[in-house]
Amino acid sequence: MLTTQHIAANSLRDNASAGVRARIERLTMEMGSGRTSDAGRALASDFSEVSRVVHGLRTLETRAAALSGAEMWLEGGQAGLDAVARSSERLDETLQVALAPGDTPQFDQAAGVARAALTDMASALSQTHDGRAVFGNGSADGASPVDLEVLLAETAAIAAAAPDAETMIRDLEAYFAPGGNVERGALGDFPADPAVFPLGDGDAISMPFSAREDAVRSVLLTASIVASLPQAGFALTGADVETLRAEMSARGVGDRADVATLQGRMGAVQSRVADRVEGLEAARLTLEGQKNDMLAADPYETATRLQEAMTKLETLYAITARRSRLNLTEFLR
Repeated sequence: MLTTQHIAANSLRDNASAGVRARIERLTMEMGSGRTSDAGRALASDFSEVSRVVHGLRTLETRAAALSGAEMWLEGGQAGLDAVARSSERLDETLQVALAPGDTPQFDQAAGVARAALTDMASALSQTHDGRAVFGNGSADGASPVDLEVLLAETAAIAAAAPDAETMIRDLEAYFAPGGNVERGALGDFPADPAVFPLGDGDAISMPFSAREDAVRSVLLTASIVASLPQAGFALTGADVETLRAEMSARGVGDRADVATLQGRMGAVQSRVADRVEGLEAARLTLEGQKNDMLAADPYETATRLQEAMTKLETLYAITARRSRLNLTEFLR
């Protein structure tokens, strides 16, 4: 018959075997991972150095996230300028036909294409990243950096007030120039300072572009000159047609060259960001190596402790089996 002493002894053995099994499982994981499960034992209870390394890794993660955001911002900017350049090229192709010498100028067709180009450009320049305007110096108010409605209305008013093509073009140039009225209306609704991605320790990546860049103003100006022709306050004949032909023939190529130069500036920033990312990855691998070295398990010691635990478990099982046989014999009596 089982006594209270038998039950207590069996309970102790069960607890002991459960503890040994847990130890075997832990040691087996150490063998597989190569890292100790007892950081305090590995570090002799001195966590200061590993804390420094862990803090360094977290700092690198934060910087890597900021650099990733900067990379996506710049990629979006490049894509936007690609779209602007394509719109400029389509308009230029239309102008070459519409204003070809010897043919009747097709101003209405050209103006329609120019308005479509302005719409496409404004859309390309209105993209956002994490709710911040890429070409609006990081503005988060949801407004487009290019207010197309205001732009069309103000440029149409300038065209309507001009007595000839030469005056209209010069007045539109003044409108789009740095400090011009475009900055108080169509291009005025976003911060003046560039968007910045802080990296910590006083370091940061600044985004060197917005819808107020000279290259952007130039393509918008060219499209606006053509788009506003139907509202012109003068007859589009004779000297005015020749002025427009001469003016427009040189603008398209120059505009796209300016956009390409701006993209080159952005590319230089992308290169610096890529260098930072590469440097952070090298630093991360170094710190990870230091952390692994601190927390590495000695494979020989782990194997020895694992063998001892397995031997102990086998002994407990043997004792349990032997006691079970004795208990059965005693019961049969």
